[in-house]
Amino acid sequence: MKKVEQTKCGECGSTRFEKIVEADTHVVAGTRYVVEIPAMKCLKCEDVTIAGPIMQRAERLVAAQVARRGPATGETLRFMRRVLGLKSGELAQLLGIRAETLSRWEKDVDRQPERTAWATVAAMVAESLKGQRETLDRLDALENGAKIPKVVRVDAAAEAT
Repeated sequence: MKKVEQTKCGECGSTRFEKIVEADTHVVAGTRYVVEIPAMKCLKCEDVTIAGPIMQRAERLVAAQVARRGPATGETLRFMRRVLGLKSGELAQLLGIRAETLSRWEKDVDRQPERTAWATVAAMVAESLKGQRETLDRLDALENGAKIPKVVRVDAAAEAT
């Protein structure tokens, strides 16, 4: 493998590393997701380092698979919410439900999450993977009562291209 220079190893202080691919595993709702991610391995002590943004991307990739495949359970809803970085109270407010309701859904108490709520969170996960946040912005606008202008001009010719 190719040797590369990087900062000092946190374990031994060496500056000699090699690029490797590490398997990161997540188990969500009984399904095991394995993500191969780039990492750096110290050539002296063999300590493996993975950059924080790469780990976050790996979690988003797993959450996107959960969003595509389901199942629509409380466990998968909680996983997606956490990957989005939302607190349960924040998500409950955006969805227009009581925090207690979301808590019961996430703990699989009483009943499954409502399909529309689960699908909404799944859409936010899919968008976050692309660096977008349209659904989150729409929910936020609904929550905060976005003001609508008196006149809105739409250019049909520009929209057609």
